[in-house]
Amino acid sequence: MKRYNDKTMNILKQIIRRFTKAQNTPMTKDQLQNLIAQTKGKYFSLAFEKNNGDLRVVNAREKDLRYISGGENKLSDSPYVSVFDRNKKGWVSCRPEKVKKISCGSTVNFIG
Repeated sequence: MKRYNDKTMNILKQIIRRFTKAQNTPMTKDQLQNLIAQTKGKYFSLAFEKNNGDLRVVNAREKDLRYISGGENKLSDSPYVSVFDRNKKGWVSCRPEKVKKISCGSTVNFIG
């Protein structure tokens, strides 16, 4: 059995506390938008529960300028957050409280 020093144990405890706390509280729209903004334009993985109960995982980006046609965002006042799905080459909207996981690179930002 591997033995960890005190510093490593404290870091592991903080990670476990953060994920345990995140699992008990649903995400708000502002929190999700802040996590998406932290990706700084990179692609990220977003897993969320659809309205019919299915799980959808998208490889998304906050916005892709190549696919913006100049219209207005009609979802800005709604409870939905829209992101650009790279594989579908279209916009996807989800409710923040239905988000199960968001990750960018090797870091996992939220597990709910």
